Amino acid sequence: MNTNNNGQGPEPRTAPGRPSVAKERRNQIIDAFLRLVAERGTASVTIADIAERAGVHRSAVHHFVGNRAALVAAAVHEICERHDQSRERSIGSDPSLDAVVDYYFSRSYVWEHAELDDVFGILLVSATNDESVASSIANDYRDAMGEMLDLLGRDDATARAAAYQVMCLAEHNVVLQRMGFDPELSEAARTLARQVISRLQRSSPTT
Repeated sequence: MNTNNNGQGPEPRTAPGRPSVAKERRNQIIDAFLRLVAERGTASVTIADIAERAGVHRSAVHHFVGNRAALVAAAVHEICERHDQSRERSIGSDPSLDAVVDYYFSRSYVWEHAELDDVFGILLVSATNDESVASSIANDYRDAMGEMLDLLGRDDATARAAAYQVMCLAEHNVVLQRMGFDPELSEAARTLARQVISRLQRSSPTT
């Protein structure tokens, strides 16, 4: 998953000369929120709960991260950031389109952050009733699809549809693999994704 700064919430307001402390507090708060969501879902988690788990005052949550919408956006961003770091370790910082597609169907993508992805799944379910959650998650998927379009060198309707198809295949493959489906079926899904890309590369751009 690719990330940018859009929708992740305000950057922490740091005291001069102490950026590392601000970053540490922000990370504590985000980690506390992720753990609480894993344990209890999103609905019952309050700012007071997050502050207590992080070991900070309630005002620190607002100061270093922001309101609830900013917390959700920061949590989604953190999950995506960890995926990005794992991907870079696997395929480098400037991968080809084939390498990106292959990674989305790799064992690493399916399993490396399974526990963290459970939290992402909880956020995804809550997105149906929470506009801020839906917006944060949608932005993440748009970023991932945008990266594929950049690597393809085109951004027309057919290319966007192809990127969407590959993302759907990849994400549902993760779900089914974790349910115990044959790993060889993951390879079949990867082959189909490569065929989608190949057909697109042989086609002409559309409006």
